[in-house]
Amino acid sequence: MSGRLVKQLQSQHEAGAQSMTLNLSELSAGLYTVQVFTNDQLAHTSKVTKQD
Repeated sequence: MSGRLVKQLQSQHEAGAQSMTLNLSELSAGLYTVQVFTNDQLAHTSKVTKQD
C-alpha cells in the first residue's frame, strides 16, 4: 500500500445521518481507505476493496 491520496471530494450537508455514493470507476482494482472528516476532524474510516 503506497498511502497516497487518489481522490478527494468535498460536500456540504445538513446535520444528521447522510449517505453518499462514490464513483470509483476510474480507480484500479485494489484496497482503498475511505476517510470522512467533519469540521476538519476525522469522523470515520472504512476499508474498501475494488474489484474489476
